[in-house]
Amino acid sequence: MNTLRSYALALLCGGIGLIPTETKAQDRTPLAGCDCPTVRLDDAYCASAFVFEGVPLSTDTVFAVDPTKYPDNTIDHVAVLFKVDRTLKGVDAENAVVSTSFLKDDCAFRFILGQPYLVFAHKEGDLMLTDRCKPTRAMDTVSRSFADSLEFVRSGHRWVDKMPVDMPCQ
Repeated sequence: MNTLRSYALALLCGGIGLIPTETKAQDRTPLAGCDCPTVRLDDAYCASAFVFEGVPLSTDTVFAVDPTKYPDNTIDHVAVLFKVDRTLKGVDAENAVVSTSFLKDDCAFRFILGQPYLVFAHKEGDLMLTDRCKPTRAMDTVSRSFADSLEFVRSGHRWVDKMPVDMPCQ
């Protein structure tokens, strides 16, 4: 019955932006807000394992499976399948799966299927993850100055004390 209920909920919500309306676990508080530190573009780029331009094709809600730690069917994360149009950092791939989690800080990034994105993802175990604290954004919001700054960093430059220097990522 839980599987049928989960399937129906996923169909209704399409899996994207799916937020639990109730939670029993005290360490998971949906919609609690997100507190992101200020991170420079060069630092975010260097910390990312994979940076690409792509279009989300589908989503898959992934539930926690450890009943001793989480209540049944607690959303753990949403896995988003992308068609990769251009790889800026990392291994070239035709498709990629990037996850965004639903933790108590609610920093999940909500993707819209079919809309192109610039994605910054870091590796955690077997997952590639992104959230709202990364420079991940819809392509139609990437300004010319942001694109120029990103190309500056990709070409092996960074900023030290607001001055450009030749210093590629380590």
